Amino acid sequence: MTRICKQLVAGLFLTFALISTLAAAQDAASGLDPALLAKANSGDAASQFQVAVEYQKGDLVPRDFVQAEMWYRKAAELGDARAQYNLGLLYLQKQSGIMKDEAQAVTWLRKAADQGNSGAQASLALCYSQGHGVLRDDAQALAWYQKAVAQNNTDAMVNLALLYARGQGVPKDDRQAFDLTSKAAELGAANAQYQLGMDYDLGQGIKKDKNQAMAWYRKSAEQGNSWAQYNLGQLLGSNHAEAYFWLSLAVNHLVDTQALEKATELRDAAAAKLKAAEKADADQRIDQWHATPATHP
Repeated sequence: MTRICKQLVAGLFLTFALISTLAAAQDAASGLDPALLAKANSGDAASQFQVAVEYQKGDLVPRDFVQAEMWYRKAAELGDARAQYNLGLLYLQKQSGIMKDEAQAVTWLRKAADQGNSGAQASLALCYSQGHGVLRDDAQALAWYQKAVAQNNTDAMVNLALLYARGQGVPKDDRQAFDLTSKAAELGAANAQYQLGMDYDLGQGIKKDKNQAMAWYRKSAEQGNSWAQYNLGQLLGSNHAEAYFWLSLAVNHLVDTQALEKATELRDAAAAKLKAAEKADADQRIDQWHATPATHP
């Protein structure tokens, strides 16, 4: 049965680094902490960054990307690398009220990268690798990826592994790609765990090993990776209850039409082989999974 071999580019443009929290617990209904807002208005960059994060998250205040951009920019202009990084990411993706501007994104990512922010270094490398906001330059991509990898940035590891797998800007080297993916997977990156499962599943850079493939798919699947859930469901074979569980989770998020149809077909086939009590138990696990999304982002 064919597994989906989907090349992943780390979601650097889709997920933002929400790395700061408010110093004290607050009632979500009360909005921003007045003391925090006062410090932000007085010109404190760290407070401005936190205010921007809250507007981007939309937990304490209604989500407002225009406000987020304004506060990130205030902090970024004061030299806050985290704000420069998040502002760069904001310009890479069209948001409500924010015009996509890849050139501006690269400007801010470079400022943060020059300060040693590993996320910005990885994002800047991806811009050079794909030609977003700059001319494509594989040598620059490699250099920035290597800086981020040296700081154990897993996104950089995964994307640099893809360059080695493709031979883009570097000699094609499946073993180097496998080693980078393995390191990122060991550090807990779900996309790397999925790719490592693929490597063992298909024998890419390593001897095929179904048990290892299942183990890494499971680690990724437990973090909510729908492709890992799908591939794990296929490998489970005669374990119909587990196959039904993981395929049921996968069909809620797969956007590839062919994969969705296949996953639905396999899920229904597994369900047909379950006793009523077994299916009820599996359905209860599925309900519990959806009730606790914080445990599997």
